[in-house]
Amino acid sequence: MNIFVEWMGHMGFHGKQVSEAGRSIGLKPRVTLQVKAGERELTPTERLAMSAVAAGLPEWSPENAEDFARVKAIIGTLKGKAA
Repeated sequence: MNIFVEWMGHMGFHGKQVSEAGRSIGLKPRVTLQVKAGERELTPTERLAMSAVAAGLPEWSPENAEDFARVKAIIGTLKGKAA
């Protein structure tokens, strides 16, 4: 299973939006095509970017650091209740 293709579907990208999907996680078009074709593996950083996009998170900056701290606390709470 190609995790990038699966993620694209989860995010609502269709086959003609491959470059757009790749751009959303910082990939250049050529690299995106290689990943989609299974010719190149995603790096851990790219997979983290996929998680951030899926969660609707903006790029980190000092201005939104407190928001990220709140999100982290909420995730911790949810994980505690799920256990």
